[in-house]
Formats: sequence, C-alpha cells, structure tokens
Amino acid sequence: MSDEDIDGVFTFSASAIGTWNMCHRKFGYSYIRGIKTESNKSAALGTAIHTELEGWLIKGQVPALAPAKRLLPLLPTPTHPGMLVEHGFRILFPQGVARGFLDLLILRPDLQRMPVGPWSPDRPFVHDHKSTSNIAYAKTETDLLTDPQAILYGVEAR
Repeated sequence: MSDEDIDGVFTFSASAIGTWNMCHRKFGYSYIRGIKTESNKSAALGTAIHTELEGWLIKGQVPALAPAKRLLPLLPTPTHPGMLVEHGFRILFPQGVARGFLDLLILRPDLQRMPVGPWSPDRPFVHDHKSTSNIAYAKTETDLLTDPQAILYGVEAR
C-alpha cells in the first residue's frame, strides 16, 4: 500500500511488501495509519551516501563522504549512454500496481564504461545503492531470489 492511490487501485512498493513480510503490525502502523518512525544514525548515513552517488551518476560530482567514494569503482562512468538514474516505475499486477524507483538502470550496457564484472550488452544492468557496517548483513544470492525489491527491479528491467 502507498500513501497515494492510482485511480482507487491498490498500490504498493517493495518496502511495503518487505514490511508486511516482517511484521503485519508494523505494516499497519506505517502504511495504513501513516505513523512514521525516526531514522537512526545508520539509515541517515545510507541516505547521505545514496544522495552522493546520485550526484556522481547525474553530474559527475565526486562524493565527499569516504564510504561513497569507496563505492565508485562499482558504478559505471557518469557519461554512460542510456543511463537512467532514479528511474520511476509502475507495474500492473492483478492485485494492484507496484511502484518504486530504480537507483540505476542501463538497458544496453556499453562495456567500455562499465566497472569490471560479468556484464553483457544484451542484458540490462540494474543497480541499487546499498551500504552496511558489516558485510554479514548484506543479502545473499539466495536472499535475492525472494526479495520483493529485487523481483520488482527484475520485472521492470525486462
């Protein structure tokens, strides 16, 4: 569910699905009653890193924060053709409309401008900015197979 319906159709996001899966009561407070919780220090840092990485991709601005700078080798160059940053999407499902934003989508990657990796010009490049204080908290390949955000991003990229 979201705070904005589309013509009365049920809308939802990956965050809403994740919150529902984690705790139905938290979902009710957050998405039905609209009660928001304060961000903690780690979440605030993650938001700042996200903002700086957007500045890099859109304007070529080198990040000031050291954690954001360390992530630059994982990103394509800011001049990559066809790069969509903060790409908004809406996907129609029988249950309603999923909506969200892809941090970075490149439908046809130019391999000369991509970071080292197993990329293909025939497959879209989808990237979501994530930061963590401990790699043990990072999602595994197995986690991503059932992760609502990863699934919605994959559907949009196709």
